[in-house]
Amino acid sequence: MIEVEGNKLQLSQSEKTTKHPFRERLSCVLENVVNHFRVSPQLHLLDLGVLSLATAIVIAYNERQDIFLMSTYLSVVNTIYNEFKAFNNLGNYKRVRSELIKHGYDERIIRPMTNTLCDRNAARCAAIDAGFEQEVTQYYKEIGRNGSFPQLC
Repeated sequence: MIEVEGNKLQLSQSEKTTKHPFRERLSCVLENVVNHFRVSPQLHLLDLGVLSLATAIVIAYNERQDIFLMSTYLSVVNTIYNEFKAFNNLGNYKRVRSELIKHGYDERIIRPMTNTLCDRNAARCAAIDAGFEQEVTQYYKEIGRNGSFPQLC
């Protein structure tokens, strides 16, 4: 039941303690979607760029069927590849986050995540969620991988 206190609407105490499985599941799904975009934003930006380029090609060469099919095929293949890569990064994020929560900060957890920008971003997001952001940022500065781009993904 909703109660009115002053100019605020609040749930009654019985409503606060009642569990809503649908709401809990929905919040879990939304959290996963947000983390999916948060862990690998560069892949999603790359998807948008390729799709925009394919759209521009289709608009420019709308009379040529072969160019239309080729640009559509390439954009779909690129999008699927980038989404698989983003899901891999989400898995890395979840693994690193659970290890940081379970064992605390250890360089051996972060060391395998130093090669690419996507890996570093996944580890950094996991460290933020686990409460070890400063340690991971300091480790990346020590090894010289703070803002460098040796590989994109």
